[in-house]
Amino acid sequence: QDPRLRGDLTVVPRKLQYDKVAAVPERWNYEASSFRDYVRDGDKIYRTAFDFDYAASKLQKYVEKYIKQPGAGEALVNHLRDQYKYYACAYYGRAFRGFTHARAAVSMQLTAFADLLATKAEEREPAPLASSKPGSAAPPRTSEGGRSSTAGQMPGSRRGRTAGGASGSLVFTAGFPPSLADTLFVGANVYDKENKLVKEMVALPSQGLPRFQFLEAMVRFALQRYLQSGQKDTPLAAVQELERALNLGRDIVYLRSTLQDALFVEECCMLAKQHQ
Repeated sequence: QDPRLRGDLTVVPRKLQYDKVAAVPERWNYEASSFRDYVRDGDKIYRTAFDFDYAASKLQKYVEKYIKQPGAGEALVNHLRDQYKYYACAYYGRAFRGFTHARAAVSMQLTAFADLLATKAEEREPAPLASSKPGSAAPPRTSEGGRSSTAGQMPGSRRGRTAGGASGSLVFTAGFPPSLADTLFVGANVYDKENKLVKEMVALPSQGLPRFQFLEAMVRFALQRYLQSGQKDTPLAAVQELERALNLGRDIVYLRSTLQDALFVEECCMLAKQHQ
């Protein structure tokens, strides 16, 4: 302990106890979780679905033949591609409802198509879809998810018929009765047998609309209802008006978004690993 003798001692550096230090766990992330192989909803997957459906339907020929305004057809197609998640979700929300067949392809029946068009959406902006936490905004309310009691009635549907239009509907009028929707349904339900993509399909429904025909039916309905009647000046405005009137697919998108936000979390991942 004499400071004058410190130079005569050799001191070995003290070793740190690295093996005693607890490892710091990495922060949980989806890419390394039990759910990593699940393909989540995203704009890319819906845009890819739109490109396929647009090519398989007769809509491309319809646009080239009847839309003559410069750039109007391209603007319409770009809008549909960006908004296709709402069309796809609206389709599946109706097509799978009550579907129990074991040997038939799922499709949208005439009654489901009629009820969708008879929906009276609340005239307000839809709720944000990004959050499912407590205090977040309520979901968009339409009769699609059984959230509204203001659903209209449609001729030919199980809800009954009313003269001159659908009760409470925002799309049918005395000059545009629901019977015209039946005609458009039948027209869209005709397959293009020369289409290469259609020839390769092996599970087409014998009745009802597959997804690509539903797209065609909705666009043709919007153009005939709002463009040909003179209510809107462009095909894009006509389609946007129909989407607004029906609040198309937004309640189903909200349900899928909140379900995935609640499911794909660390707690559920731990439970999944325990039961693998």
